[in-house]
Amino acid sequence: MSLSKGLLTGFFLLATPSLAGAATYVLGDSIGDGLAVTMKLNNLAQIGIHIRGPKALAQIERTPEGSTVYIFLGTNDAEGSIKNIEKSIDDVLAAAAQRQLTVIWVGPSCVHKSWDGQASTLDRILSTHLAKSSAKYISMRDQQMCTGKFLEPDGVHPTGKGYR
Repeated sequence: MSLSKGLLTGFFLLATPSLAGAATYVLGDSIGDGLAVTMKLNNLAQIGIHIRGPKALAQIERTPEGSTVYIFLGTNDAEGSIKNIEKSIDDVLAAAAQRQLTVIWVGPSCVHKSWDGQASTLDRILSTHLAKSSAKYISMRDQQMCTGKFLEPDGVHPTGKGYR
């Protein structure tokens, strides 16, 4: 299955309450927030959340046990150092496991910024690291998304069409 079809399938499940169920939540950063708002999903995502630090863990603590979560984390981290980020990834996964959450992690997309190389590297780290866990990983580094035609003028956030 191509990446574009995989993305569409994953997001189709998000947008279809009868398939996703009432216990599906979006966690993470502003990109997750934008998707949740656009698609009218249960939203715990907020602007400025990173893989490192307590805010992502606090979102997990507010998620009802046994829920399915789409975690949008990585874009903010890619703007800075990603050295040794695996420990923080493990902390997020451990917190989710304690709450018996089913995790679908959506990685950093292409950004039209100088730090896109960092986003690409973090995408590879997440893909490799999450493959060793029960979490599913969705890469957003799709050729169509990377053209920029689905990005806002800030070069980071998707447009409404990009989210859909």
